[in-house]
Amino acid sequence: MDDPSCSHFNYRSHSHRQNCYHWTLLVIFFLSSLSLTISSATHRDKDELTQTKCIPIPEEKKFTLECPEDMKMVIREAYFSTSLDHNHHCAQSNYLHRTGQTETCYEDLRLQFNANCTTTRKCNFTSEVLSQCSEPGHIFYKYSCIAPYLLAHYCNSVLDRTYGYISSPTYPDYSSSIMDCSWTITALEGQKIELQILDTELTDPRIVKPKDFLAEAVVECTDSLTISADQKLITLCGDSINNLQTIKSKGPEVKLSYKQNEFRARRGWLVRYQVNGCPKLKDPFKGHIVEQNETSASMTCCEGYIFKDTREPKKFLTCLRNNWDGIVSSCVKVADIDAPETLPDSSVPSIDKEFDSRTNPPMEQLSKPIGETPKALFSNVVVPISLLVLAVVVLVLFVVIIVKCRSRRSKATLLTYTHEANVPLTNTSPVNV
Repeated sequence: MDDPSCSHFNYRSHSHRQNCYHWTLLVIFFLSSLSLTISSATHRDKDELTQTKCIPIPEEKKFTLECPEDMKMVIREAYFSTSLDHNHHCAQSNYLHRTGQTETCYEDLRLQFNANCTTTRKCNFTSEVLSQCSEPGHIFYKYSCIAPYLLAHYCNSVLDRTYGYISSPTYPDYSSSIMDCSWTITALEGQKIELQILDTELTDPRIVKPKDFLAEAVVECTDSLTISADQKLITLCGDSINNLQTIKSKGPEVKLSYKQNEFRARRGWLVRYQVNGCPKLKDPFKGHIVEQNETSASMTCCEGYIFKDTREPKKFLTCLRNNWDGIVSSCVKVADIDAPETLPDSSVPSIDKEFDSRTNPPMEQLSKPIGETPKALFSNVVVPISLLVLAVVVLVLFVVIIVKCRSRRSKATLLTYTHEANVPLTNTSPVNV
């Protein structure tokens, strides 16, 4: 019969092993979950995801638009057409060719999409409800999933990002208060701003009859969105599909003004802005800019001078993602290019002293977006670093648990062997003398 004390020690050793095993599984599960969280936080470097799709009608009657978690949906484009002239996005499909459809039926569907999908995460559609065209064709739609901080809706804001969205303060919900708000979009000198009006559902305009019988009637907007660009005013009201247009400025500043005089059961408006082009460059020291356009710039040094960094009398820069792929360096004399550097005369202006980081950004800042918001900085930098630190702490804790478990297991095994060695044998066979 086995000694109960031996069974007791074996049970304790087995219990230690089970506890270590459970703790190990728990820590591994936690590390796996943490790694997935870190991966999603560090690899989702895009705050705007754009998707396009072409749906053949009537082959597909139901379809779904969906965005990832913690992102909002905005409709960029949506229409139905039976012609390939309109459906250039659907050119890869041969559905229109094999049906032999020749007549054109075109219908803009942005208002219907906006009413159901804007700022949501998921929405469903049925093709019969959307289009009034009876002929077969395609429904094309394009939408973006955006991070919430890209949508600016607070009144009297100044925006200096390279792209983003602006909406009425309560969009797409109704508002019961009187509003008089403005938003200013600023860029650098030489850049241009493009506005895409994605949605407007404001109060319908009213016709005001003048007192003069011969004068023409005047259309007046009680609630309106006014866009001021290049000393031009564009006023929008109502929910006409003609309001959904693209406006391109010639200067680096655009102002939006919104007025609401009383409660209206309307969504409001939504606008996307995009800064295009590179900043205007300054003439290099002892040189000048020969030509600069939206895609490239060329410059040259005065006679007898060359650029210090390239050692060439001419230099070319390319505009990539609203930033130049280089800097405007100073020109130096050819005879002094290999001579020891001396301090420049204080009476002579130096390109280094006049260097402007806004017009001539350094190389390490070329890919940095303008006007990074604190919320974006927190989500893109602080959160991933905190998660990495937490992962290191948990990993150290995991190692400590393993070491302790192995130490306890070794002690339990040693005690078991020692006890078995000290217990006398009870069932011994007789010894023949």
